[in-house]
Amino acid sequence: MPAKRLLRQVVSQLASGLSADAVREAGRAARRTWQETRDAYRAGLAGEPPPDRDEAADDRQAATPRAQRAQWYADLEIPDGSDLETVRRAWKRLARAYHPDRFATDPLRHARATELWKRLHQSYIGLAEHLSDER
Repeated sequence: MPAKRLLRQVVSQLASGLSADAVREAGRAARRTWQETRDAYRAGLAGEPPPDRDEAADDRQAATPRAQRAQWYADLEIPDGSDLETVRRAWKRLARAYHPDRFATDPLRHARATELWKRLHQSYIGLAEHLSDER
């Protein structure tokens, strides 16, 4: 897999202290290689993909990287891999605790609560969509 090899090179270059621009360019090259491989599969030029491969699921996984999903779980203060019901309960608990209307009289706390509430809402929406796609 050339994309995996390039990704390993990017990580090793980053660890070796190369400039950020060089590492960024290597990452772009790895992404281009992966996209070319994916397009070749879709066009039928690189043979058929394995029969158990679901390309739509691959695209959804690419849309929500694992690190982003891990951050969503951390934002909602629940363990990774929790089910949809746990996500909903955590969202309701935290949304109630940090809703901006609770801090309407204090402008500073209201602004901080608004930012936190937006982040919690984005985390809930992202995880709910991801978990419902898995079903």
